Amino acid sequence: MAAERRPFLYSLHVMFTNKILKIFISTFVVFNTTVSFSQTAGNDILEKFIKKSNNITSIDCFLEQIIYENNTIEKYKGRYRADYKGRFRIDYIEPSNQTVVSTKNNLLWYMHESHILYVIKNDLSASGNAALLHQPKISLGIDRSLLSRYLGIWPVGFFTLAHHFIFIDSKNGIKLEMAISVHELKLLKKRILDRDGKEIMKEIYGDYQHIGSLLFPCRVDVYARTKNGYARSISLYNNVQLNIPLRDDLFKIRVPKETRVLTYGAK
Repeated sequence: MAAERRPFLYSLHVMFTNKILKIFISTFVVFNTTVSFSQTAGNDILEKFIKKSNNITSIDCFLEQIIYENNTIEKYKGRYRADYKGRFRIDYIEPSNQTVVSTKNNLLWYMHESHILYVIKNDLSASGNAALLHQPKISLGIDRSLLSRYLGIWPVGFFTLAHHFIFIDSKNGIKLEMAISVHELKLLKKRILDRDGKEIMKEIYGDYQHIGSLLFPCRVDVYARTKNGYARSISLYNNVQLNIPLRDDLFKIRVPKETRVLTYGAK
């Protein structure tokens, strides 16, 4: 049985704030009252994309993750479930039995063999490598403090035409770039840049499959800037079921009395 290790989410450190995480985990749009025709067209496209994305209310699938960082490779396998409220649960079976649950306030990571429960405050998980523990986001939020621009259409890769958008946080200069395919309005790529234009994080979405009448990206590649350079993760989603009921108690962890609790980010 593979030895248990403390969560990679905490051991890595992506240099971005909680505000940046909010940009990363949501798709934002600002509708201005005075815009050019192209911006108006872009807003219409974005509204259609958000409406289409909101048709997915829950996910249940088998997840495989490969993490590349500091010349090491970590492999994880397990069942992944998430709902439109932003909650998710992963029950890993490899490299060992581990349960990860995201709640409103904390990320809970339980190691079954050693009976250790890591409680990671959300503000700290924002400065950890949250992206490498990738979860497809179901509900797309709207932050009206961000400025948006529709940049036009050009290819992503060699053959795929895409609408390109940029969202700017005027308070800290952080930018979110997003590419959505012209055909079927699929999210293809997201990038987060700091105020100097340096890339903090990039997500590439691919292997889209029709699950019933809905499209779902069954592969997501994430590249994230860390303390020691860059890290990469590959997330593969198999046996995907969408919009099935998920019980509320699924997003709670019950642990034995002898469990040791380690909290990070507590004030």
